[in-house]
Amino acid sequence: MRKISCKLFFGVLKKGLCQFFVWFLGLFGYKRSGWFAKCVWGLFAFSSSVFMAFIACACACAVWEEATKDIRYIKNKERYGGDRYVSDNIGFVENYDCPDGYLFNKMNYKKTLTGIDWIALPEGKDTLGCYSNGKLRGYFGINSGKEVIKPKYRHAWVFSEGLAGVVEDGMVKFIDASGRVVIDNKIKYGNNDFDYIFHNGFCIMYDCENGKYGLMNNKGDMVLPFEYSNIILGKDYSYWSASRNHTTAVYDRYLNKILVTEGDVQFADETIDIEMPDNTIRKYDYNGTLLDGFYILSIRSLDYETNEIYYSADEYTNDYDEKHVSVTEYRKKAVARLYAYTAGNNHEGLITPDGRIVTKPMYEYIEAIGYDTYVCTVGNGHKVVQNY
Repeated sequence: MRKISCKLFFGVLKKGLCQFFVWFLGLFGYKRSGWFAKCVWGLFAFSSSVFMAFIACACACAVWEEATKDIRYIKNKERYGGDRYVSDNIGFVENYDCPDGYLFNKMNYKKTLTGIDWIALPEGKDTLGCYSNGKLRGYFGINSGKEVIKPKYRHAWVFSEGLAGVVEDGMVKFIDASGRVVIDNKIKYGNNDFDYIFHNGFCIMYDCENGKYGLMNNKGDMVLPFEYSNIILGKDYSYWSASRNHTTAVYDRYLNKILVTEGDVQFADETIDIEMPDNTIRKYDYNGTLLDGFYILSIRSLDYETNEIYYSADEYTNDYDEKHVSVTEYRKKAVARLYAYTAGNNHEGLITPDGRIVTKPMYEYIEAIGYDTYVCTVGNGHKVVQNY
């Protein structure tokens, strides 16, 4: 038998493949006149045309899809009222990349105001919204979507109770719906981070020259002078707390003083909660009547370790499938006589099981080390041992 070398084998294979491809490709040559070659060539040409048309159509659809995706996205937003509800007639479409948002009419999808960076809607029954073009602020009608006051203010706030605060010539002023200045108390704008908005006829004002707060009514009168370190608006925009000289006064919606305290005031749904300097909590109703002079947030029991020891055995299997027993030593625990309660500023005190207060909430943390002995953290990591 003749031996065949690798070189000879691959040489013959190469010639055979070349002859096959020459024959196959020759089927599609123009010089072939046989009916079979013509049929094959026609089928190949038709299939190639259909395939190329399909590729061209797919490419065109992809280009069209990419070119119109933003338009379709915006139209879909408009169909559902825009990014933000303005009124029954007007919607807002926002562009997060540049100040190119716009207001549009929901009935006919026509744009009513363009070149908008952001909008802020008015309080209550006011009908002028505030908007920014990226540099200055103006106002538009929320029902018409059209500009009412051109953007000319570097700082401006929403309309509330018929007035809007604006900064003009470095002064905080208040304008009406026509843009006319109706209150100008010559108060400098101090870049403070609260809103100049009226609630039930009053607006918190800030004097940047002395760093104090005051309260102004909608006629421009300072009903509380610039003497307060802080003024806070309370429940339902109807109550105010004003702090000065380590005391805080609480006023009702008519600015009647209902209580004065040295504690921190918090307005809850039904009560006025006050955390006193000694960390106790008092509760008043909204008429200023004391409901509870010593309010507790929570109570927890105190455990301590005794000298009695017990052991716990746990069985486990190691990586070699060998069983072992682990014995751990523990000290038994017992419950101390007193409980710890939490009050203001999360400070703790001691209380008996029948509810008698043993200490005021003067400690940051309490732990028991005996039946009647407690370690109390007083601050800065310092602790004292108490026996009760």
